[in-house]
Amino acid sequence: MKRLALALALVLALALTGCTKEGAEKELSRDVLPDVTLGELQGDGQVDVASLRGPLVVPLFANYCGPCRKELPLFERLSQEHGDEVRVLGLNWSDPQTDKAVELVEDTGVTFDVLADPQGETGEPPNPRIGYLPTLWMVDADGKVTYREAERIESYDELLDLVEEHLDVDL
Repeated sequence: MKRLALALALVLALALTGCTKEGAEKELSRDVLPDVTLGELQGDGQVDVASLRGPLVVPLFANYCGPCRKELPLFERLSQEHGDEVRVLGLNWSDPQTDKAVELVEDTGVTFDVLADPQGETGEPPNPRIGYLPTLWMVDADGKVTYREAERIESYDELLDLVEEHLDVDL
């Protein structure tokens, strides 16, 4: 009986150690982009999200999100006025109604590129959970996520301040 208990304890210890050591690498890393390939919302291109480099601003949105509709024009303005310094790349997240998402993009005047993630893969483990929309990611030149927050951007000045603070650029 003691041998069985000792063997089970050893197996459990090895399993936990293995999970902890390997799991630490695959744990929810808030500074790494999700390792998924997504298609363009309007187009046939495919993008390896993990390979993206910045400075990059990634607003996550969906057609059913009222606050997203209000803030998308702020990101479009950022793209128009500072697209040479900071790229904007939209992510239509967990939104299987592609037609409505395209409608939203057109209605809000968005001209920056948008990726489609209809199944919400970018918010599934081992990626950090996406609690609600709108959510904003910022990515530096090395591909490190320097900002990942679910929040509503209220003004263009607020957006500029966040970009300058988290991407270390002067706009």
